[in-house]
Amino acid sequence: MKIAYYLEPDQKENLFCCIKEGETRVSFPIGYTVSTEEWHEREDGIPIYDPQHATLMNFKEYLSKRYHELTTLEMSTAVILETLRKEAEHLLTRRV
Repeated sequence: MKIAYYLEPDQKENLFCCIKEGETRVSFPIGYTVSTEEWHEREDGIPIYDPQHATLMNFKEYLSKRYHELTTLEMSTAVILETLRKEAEHLLTRRV
């Protein structure tokens, strides 16, 4: 399973997350903007000096742990990834 951030340059809030396992993948918006000039493809994209860098790295770690929890429930890969996407979108859009 691979989790990666990427930019959608035509979106104002251009940071997206992709979770992929084999040929199955899901993507969703993070709701955050990263300057294309500051984007570092090889360093997971988000510059270390970005104020949200640690939060975004922790979010990836959370998604990875949650993925492994869901695999114990004997669900298909597609269902696991869709569940992760829905849970992530819920977390990212809830008011604090």
